[in-house]
Amino acid sequence: MLELLILFAQFWGALFVVGLAGTLLAKIHLLPAVLYVMIVKTVAPAWVEAEHTKYLLILAALILYAVLRWALKIIRWRQEERAARGYLLATARPMYEITEDGQYIPIHYDDT
Repeated sequence: MLELLILFAQFWGALFVVGLAGTLLAKIHLLPAVLYVMIVKTVAPAWVEAEHTKYLLILAALILYAVLRWALKIIRWRQEERAARGYLLATARPMYEITEDGQYIPIHYDDT
């Protein structure tokens, strides 16, 4: 009975790890590359040996896809940050007024 419980725990633990790895690989857009390597190495190892250059080119294209997706995501994020910063600076009002002697005096606006 104890062996059955251990086997059950190992099965669910392995299933959890595989699911977690698949989710993480999908999030970073490397799942197609990993699946390609696993399937091609398993199904057609003779093709991999015969057409190693094509195998590597396809793998490089799948990895380049992931890199480009991340690059586009970072570029969009930076553009949104710049737009938000520009909007904030364009609509900001000063909180303090500096006098000639260097004192900070709070500014009170009536619209708040």
